[in-house]
Amino acid sequence: MVGILVLGSHVGWAQTDTTINISKRAWQLYFENSSQPNHSPADDHRAYHQMVIATDRPDQTETPFLVPQGRLQMEMGAWYEKGHELDTDLGYEVKYLHNTYNTTLWKYGISEHIEARLITEYLGEKIWKKSNDSLISDIKGLNGVSVGTKIFVCEENGFIPKTSFIGHVGLPYLGSKKFRPAFLASRFRFTMQHTLSDIFTFSYNLGLEYGGKQENTAYIYTTTVGANLFTNCSAFVELYGFVSEKSNQQDQFAGNFLHDHRFDGGISYVLQSNLQADISAGFGISKASPDYFLSCGLSYRLPK
Repeated sequence: MVGILVLGSHVGWAQTDTTINISKRAWQLYFENSSQPNHSPADDHRAYHQMVIATDRPDQTETPFLVPQGRLQMEMGAWYEKGHELDTDLGYEVKYLHNTYNTTLWKYGISEHIEARLITEYLGEKIWKKSNDSLISDIKGLNGVSVGTKIFVCEENGFIPKTSFIGHVGLPYLGSKKFRPAFLASRFRFTMQHTLSDIFTFSYNLGLEYGGKQENTAYIYTTTVGANLFTNCSAFVELYGFVSEKSNQQDQFAGNFLHDHRFDGGISYVLQSNLQADISAGFGISKASPDYFLSCGLSYRLPK
């Protein structure tokens, strides 16, 4: 699953040659907020993201910001991942290439506190025998559709982070047989953000995934530091991972876990107030992780 946030930013378009088109009402809201006594960088972030698109791309740390009420947003991207592993079914080591030719997260603001979500993906997978590079499989197809929601929990207040809850259900009824879940899959996470300054944010997610290909539970964590490089360009570095329960031959918990930890970084650039491009890359830091991965994407929020 894909996923990111547009990282913290301070409004100051006059500092660069790039112009972002902002509505007159949005500017009014921003300056009304800025004129309030004791307003903080967190207040600036909230006002900024009412004017400028905030996304769950390109990092794995989902943003706590919701799509504004009545707005439809599309976050599209591609993913390239290469690695090697021991295939327990085949009994030997293989190399793999996972391609996400297109993943699209569709988001609609139902209210100020609730967002509807739909994920569609077209995937590809190639597998080679590592010892002689002989091709074992080469398949493409649609992944199963996931439906879900993001629900606002609380605003940032001192040590309490801005927090939202995200839940998805993966449906086994649509998509290619190779890629869709074998049975109903569920996943959820809490996404949280601390505003450190006008420039820096610290964000993190905690959650789990259950079902789909197998019934083992995978525990998810993400941590991200974001920085505004200049007015409409932000960057991030991130550590994230999945800790999955392992099963024995009786399909019961074996008492140990499979660790998949990764590090990545990337850049997001706001081309217009409702249009963002991004690029990112990373590598695995545990035995079960891919060697490296690359991603790029484009996000668009329909105007009112």
